[in-house]
Amino acid sequence: MEQLTIAAVARLTGVPAHTLRKWESRHGIGTPQRTPTGRRVYDMSHVELLRLVRLLSDSGHSLTHLAALDLPGLKALASKHNLQDAQHAVVDSVLLVGHKLAHLALPAAQFEEIGRQACSGDEWLSQPTRTQHQALVIELATINPEGVDHLLELRDTYEKIIVVYNFANRTSLRHLELGSINVCQAPISAETLMGSLQAKPIDADMLEQPAERARFSDATLAQIAAMTPKLQCECPNHIASLLMSIGAFEQYCRECEDTDPKEKVLHQHLADLSGAARGIFEQALIEVAKADNLDLAAIDKAASESGLSSV
Repeated sequence: MEQLTIAAVARLTGVPAHTLRKWESRHGIGTPQRTPTGRRVYDMSHVELLRLVRLLSDSGHSLTHLAALDLPGLKALASKHNLQDAQHAVVDSVLLVGHKLAHLALPAAQFEEIGRQACSGDEWLSQPTRTQHQALVIELATINPEGVDHLLELRDTYEKIIVVYNFANRTSLRHLELGSINVCQAPISAETLMGSLQAKPIDADMLEQPAERARFSDATLAQIAAMTPKLQCECPNHIASLLMSIGAFEQYCRECEDTDPKEKVLHQHLADLSGAARGIFEQALIEVAKADNLDLAAIDKAASESGLSSV
């Protein structure tokens, strides 16, 4: 489970750090764990609870009343009054823009669609590709005034915009925040991003469903890994080898779900991330195979006819 600092929680919830401390000391709201040195550490369940408290408090409920409610109680109260946090609204489709973000493994089961564009965020902003995604998450090395203007112009296109940046001055960040654009300093983990996106929770029945079936068998991947490609870079070989390793780790995590009940959730999450990563590299293999004029269907058929099992 990811450990979040109070500064990270303040960004994710929209509640200033000093207010979080007051809620904790005066009302016992959102009490975090403590490290041996006394530092506060939170997880995403704290973030969800604190968002609801902020939303309900802004709607007139007293903190004394809210402090007596647990997370299900807060959710029920918000639902009763038909309250929804506009800044943290649920999204079911997201576009990831950036060389690193485009490869971030998100649990695909929580989204109807995940778009990925591995390119410079600044270049994309200069000529943005309009999409039907609800949320935009874009990676920027720096945030300059021109970038701020471009981002503000996109508010009518996306319901939610999150900017992951390395360096920025306070003025630029303030302009974005006033424009209801979330900002988060890099690096960002998948769990933190999921909290910012407030993606739809997975149904219990969905958790029992097997991951999407692998597109290529180990036999097919082994043949590709051993082939002499036309591409000088040998990318088909490298991707095939990676896919075998990712597939093996995914299988290992699935087996750990059954053999280690205490860490079932952790291994289930790791298996889902591995499955998402596998899907990305399977698509990469398809694209590289086209560039190398490899007939993947023929290779898979040959592997099957050789007596090796195929998926």
